[in-house]
Parts: sequence; structure tokens; C-alpha cells
Amino acid sequence: MGVPRRNRKSDSQVNAPLQASAPRHRPCHSRRPWRGSLAAESPIDKIVNAAKSTVSKSIFLTIPRVSELILNGQRKVAPGLSVAHYANGLPSFYNAGKYGKRSLPPRNIVLHDTVGYTASGAYGTLAKKGFSTHFLVEADGTVYQTLDPADKAIHASEWNATSIGIDIVNPLDPKLDGQGRVLRAADWAPKGTYWDLTGLQAKALRGLLTALEQAYSISDVIPRRANGSPAYAKVQETLNIDPNSYNGVIAHAQVNSNRWDGNDALVKLYGGGVA
Repeated sequence: MGVPRRNRKSDSQVNAPLQASAPRHRPCHSRRPWRGSLAAESPIDKIVNAAKSTVSKSIFLTIPRVSELILNGQRKVAPGLSVAHYANGLPSFYNAGKYGKRSLPPRNIVLHDTVGYTASGAYGTLAKKGFSTHFLVEADGTVYQTLDPADKAIHASEWNATSIGIDIVNPLDPKLDGQGRVLRAADWAPKGTYWDLTGLQAKALRGLLTALEQAYSISDVIPRRANGSPAYAKVQETLNIDPNSYNGVIAHAQVNSNRWDGNDALVKLYGGGVA
């Protein structure tokens, strides 16, 4: 059963016309999408994160695949999904002192791109930097669950408390090897083009979103502009959206003016992209 909504707005309110606003985040010059400011790491946190960052690709490949997700501490059947999760041996980002349980259920989902080639590599990079995510979606459609959505992850600054983070394994940048992906044009892409999701990724992401939306009463909507078109935010543009009231799916690019990741997934699933 889904978790009851918390003061959910009507669909017309959720999907109300949105306008671009001035950048609200500090610049970040690393290639990895910035996740927000971090508190100083304790000596123990440094040791834990260093150990997590050395996770080998072989560990990710040997975890059993099942058609279930861990939601609120319970195994929930997820038909059509191939999931490797921490309850079956996958490394987890969980750190009780740093993350902890949410006071309220999540009400939105933030989509990211790894800007890399493997889920294991993305996990290591995030752990090394002290960031985290709930799910990673591999190019072959495998879903790696590294946190229970009941726990907070550090992935999108002020959206951490209200959102579920999903990282899509995609180099995105056209200067990098697309490894068989289709190169598509977009005015929101800094270089004019980007690598599309694979068909298997799109199918898995759609299934994952549906499962999470049903479990947590999250609307299957995205931010749109006054004319009804999807609001694909460009670099140096962000949308004036309150994470505490928005109920739906959103891209990292739309909440961080220095990023453009997550737009690819919105195009694929909500903007007429070819699966």
C-alpha cells in the first residue's frame, strides 16, 4: 500500500506554469554533478567513505538479481525489474549518523546522470566525495538499490529531505564515448548534443518510477512551462520550485543552475523520446 500523501497539491497546482529563476547555487567546476554542500567529515566517516570508494565492479556483477525493491524496510515485489540490492549483499550508502530516517515520506524524485560508464564506478565516486543516491540504473537495465527510500541520501542539496535520488549510468557528454548510445540534439545541452538513454535503461527507469510513485503517492508529472512544454532547464538556469510542496519527478538540472543532467531522462520518458 502507498504511504498517505502529505498535503498533496492538486495536479493542476503541481503542474502549474513555471518560470526560470536566477541561479541559486554556488559554482562547481568538477565534472561530477554537484550534490550540495557537505558538513566536515569525521575521521570515521573518512575511513568508511574511503573503503566504499574502492568497491570493485565484480561485486556489483555477482549480486543476485531479483524482481523486488526494499521500501520502508520491507521487500516489495517489482514486476519487470531486475534489481540488485543491499539486502542481498550490494554495498550500501547507509550511515545512521549521517543520513538517518526521514521524518516524513518522500514526495518527489530527482533524476541524475553519472557522467560515467558503470554503476560500480559511480558508487565509488559518490562514496569518495561523501555523496549518495538511492538507486543506480545501469545501461543493461539493471537497477542497483543502495539505500531504502525511507532513508535520506545526499544528492540534491535542499531536496535531500523530500526526494528519492536515481542516478542513470550515462556519460551524457558528447565528447565521451557513448558506447552504442544514440547521439541526440537538444538546446539545453551545453554542446548542443547528448547521449540518450539505452532502451533497456528507459524501460527499467519507467518501471522503477512507477513502483516508487505507487508506493509513496508521488505524482507522475514533471515541471512544465506556461505553454505546457516540459521545462528542460539549461546551464545557468533553474526553476523556482519548492521541494516541500512539489509532488512529482524532476531533473537535477532543474534544481541546480550549474548542471544539465537528468534532462535526458525527462526527454526519454515525458518528452517524446524514442525508447
